[in-house]
Amino acid sequence: MKYSLNKYLSMCNVASRRKAEEIIKSKKVEINGEIAKLTDKVDDEKDIVTINGKVIKPFKHEYYILNKPKNVVSTTNDDKNRPTVLNYIKTKTKLKVVGRLDFDTTGLVLLTNDGDLIYKITHPKTHIPKTYKVTVSGTVTANQINSLKQGVNIGGYKTQKAKVENVSTTTDKTIFELTIFEGKNHQIKRMCQSAKMHFLYLERIAIGNLNLQGLKTGESKKLTKEEIYKYF
Repeated sequence: MKYSLNKYLSMCNVASRRKAEEIIKSKKVEINGEIAKLTDKVDDEKDIVTINGKVIKPFKHEYYILNKPKNVVSTTNDDKNRPTVLNYIKTKTKLKVVGRLDFDTTGLVLLTNDGDLIYKITHPKTHIPKTYKVTVSGTVTANQINSLKQGVNIGGYKTQKAKVENVSTTTDKTIFELTIFEGKNHQIKRMCQSAKMHFLYLERIAIGNLNLQGLKTGESKKLTKEEIYKYF
């Protein structure tokens, strides 16, 4: 895979992209023994990049899945000092969260430094499905379920068609699996509200074909590139 030089240096934790540009302009960076230019690209599997003669250790893509607990922030840092998903991952690599979950929502979170995979999962045009286990109070009607399937208005936007499966009802609540193909802010909660359901609880159980793989709440697992890409 080829990357712009400043992006490559940033991914290798040398500096920010802007700072990397300054380093490149100073002519301290070489690619395979040749002084590098801002427009150069780097093949992460073939090229050797040096700064002042020192070889830059190539970055490696890392992939982690986490069963996020409740009341954990789906960001890499938090100005309110609340626990974040990074508290559950052991790595020094700079990771990004793919598909955030609300503070009070539990379930599957993917963290990686693979920009191509992040783009593939999050870009609207790819329509990667995300499946949630939804709990609402009381019983629900067939019309309410059908409205979720056909799409509901969540405030000036009608959601795309969704899948609803494995509906089960007890005396005081209903649980069902809802698969959506988009990602609007607080979408599931807003869909339930639009369908006149009293939302109680939400857990994400799958992104694409990737699932929790038996992870308990708070547990994480590192996957290889080959393992992760087979799910998307």
